[in-house]
Amino acid sequence: MTRQTRGRDDASSSPAAGPFRGMLDRSVERGLDVHLTRGAGILERCVDFGTRLLVRCTEIPVAKVDATLFVERQVIEFADAASVLLRRKCVDPCKPLVRGQIEAVMALAYIAQRDSARRSIQYAVAHYHARIDEHERQDESTLKGKAFRADLEKDEVFRGMRFEPYASADAIADLRGVLARPELAEVEAEWQRSHAERKARRKAGGGSAKLYWYSLFDGPRTVQNLARSLAKGGWYEGVYRAYSGDTHADAAMQHIHTATDGSLILKPLRHPVDLVTIVNLATVLCLESFRHMESIHGLDPAAPDSWARWYLNHLQQDFQQIGRLEIKLPG
Repeated sequence: MTRQTRGRDDASSSPAAGPFRGMLDRSVERGLDVHLTRGAGILERCVDFGTRLLVRCTEIPVAKVDATLFVERQVIEFADAASVLLRRKCVDPCKPLVRGQIEAVMALAYIAQRDSARRSIQYAVAHYHARIDEHERQDESTLKGKAFRADLEKDEVFRGMRFEPYASADAIADLRGVLARPELAEVEAEWQRSHAERKARRKAGGGSAKLYWYSLFDGPRTVQNLARSLAKGGWYEGVYRAYSGDTHADAAMQHIHTATDGSLILKPLRHPVDLVTIVNLATVLCLESFRHMESIHGLDPAAPDSWARWYLNHLQQDFQQIGRLEIKLPG
């Protein structure tokens, strides 16, 4: 740990001297490497199983546009990225990944809850509309493009930059063609109705016009309400909200601690104190996603290749062992 009363004593004035060792030590201490490898290995096994589960689910699509496949892919990709970071002792940067996993697992839980085919299409329709918005933002001939360009001109980094002209019409026409497909018609009509309602409410000074896919058909209006509707308020309040600061840079001061002698300690980079928490959370979220995917796609939960059988035979022992590991902050 780096105490504020120290600082420049050991620091070289040379820009090429490398990091101040009290603030960043990229080496992995003997003994800790075993725990990092075990934690990363647990997540890697989750990712491996997840890839096989994805292949099985592609053979039983829940709808003509099965968004659950892409959401599950995101869950395991975040876990895979976390496993890479853990091997390099980068524990805190895993927190935004876990936060992303929570939102993806809640999406799967909402789709699994009921009306799975329609809710899967809701997710897809929202994605297509987001892509249309992005195409318009890149096109300076559109209102959104003009607004985006005005924002860039106010930015000291992007001001004066010139970009290749972009015509969005063809790409948008293709996306609108997708939205016009019969299997998307019901949800697209609800999107248009809800979007107009939100827009009118915002014009009247009644809140944001932002429309979420899960808000269609009188669904939850915010991610917090989504969590509560799924009985996942604990995940939202205890982890998702807590890791918001790590995602949005609101929690930087949480890395300052008080030592037993009263001095302030600045937590160094790559400190593994939250290793067990990260592995536990990311693993449980993977398992939750597997359960929801099997439910959505009608897979037998008692089959030899089910997630529950796999967990008992290939993961449970190591997962329980790492849960007993304790890593403390020195000082």
